[in-house]
Amino acid sequence: MSNETMMELTADAVSSTGDGEWTIELYDLRGECIINVETMIQWRPKQSKIALYKGSPPGDPNKSDADTWWVYGDSDWNTGKPWGPGWSAALIAMDGNSSTGGSYHYVAKTGVTS
Repeated sequence: MSNETMMELTADAVSSTGDGEWTIELYDLRGECIINVETMIQWRPKQSKIALYKGSPPGDPNKSDADTWWVYGDSDWNTGKPWGPGWSAALIAMDGNSSTGGSYHYVAKTGVTS
């Protein structure tokens, strides 16, 4: 087994709480990156997405390696990307109206897997 394979198998899960209301976790399930978002409040941010990034979340939240729409109450999302070090995840949401040039911002984000 190569050193790279060993690192992928031993990367640590990361999680964070953002804005005091949101918890996001990035973890390994059968060798793939899984993202879970949880909240206790009964609404979701406007046009919200779960995003996966190689490295730290960039200045522009839209520059993800994988993303999907997030709906309140959804379960864990399998990104289809291989688990390993160097990934981060975020819940992002639209500021303003997309038809008038609104932009995405971070609601909650994880650290980088190691």
